[in-house]
Amino acid sequence: MLLTIDKVFSDRLMFRNLHKKDTFGPYLDWFKDPLITNYLSVNPENITQESLQEYILKNNNSLSQLLLGIFIPPEQHIGNIRLLDIDLNYSRASIGILIGDRGCWGTGYATESIKEMTAIGHQGIGLKRLFAGCDESNLGSIYAFKKANYKRLEELDPSLANQDNWLDGLSKEHVMLVHLV
Repeated sequence: MLLTIDKVFSDRLMFRNLHKKDTFGPYLDWFKDPLITNYLSVNPENITQESLQEYILKNNNSLSQLLLGIFIPPEQHIGNIRLLDIDLNYSRASIGILIGDRGCWGTGYATESIKEMTAIGHQGIGLKRLFAGCDESNLGSIYAFKKANYKRLEELDPSLANQDNWLDGLSKEHVMLVHLV
């Protein structure tokens, strides 16, 4: 089943699936700013309007990804949030976020977005665990996830890792933050 979200609202934000037309707004410009791309795992020089359109299409047609644009209503696109590697067998997914509008940094929008996507993952999809990985020096991201009630992997009871092999196959090269139901 494809994961689609027409529109979901939090206190201050609106979330929806992205469309081709969204690549004509500020989205492409975010990748020209080294402060915004500093922690991304993509080479910003390879990002074009066409590659963004392909990325959106690929995510919208995936059974294991959910990409949502983050908007200040009605349509100010400030970032994206994504559930990826959704694995119903292990009841888990990874979560990633990009606030591309630097004017929105430090406003709590990242934490609000993480909380909303976490609710979608747990209540909407039925996942037990959501994992976020980020670079140790990405303090803003770590702070936003911790404010959204994510815990560092090492803060959890080690016996949890033995429950239904929930860490199997996870890549742990970065700080790992976890949200459990």
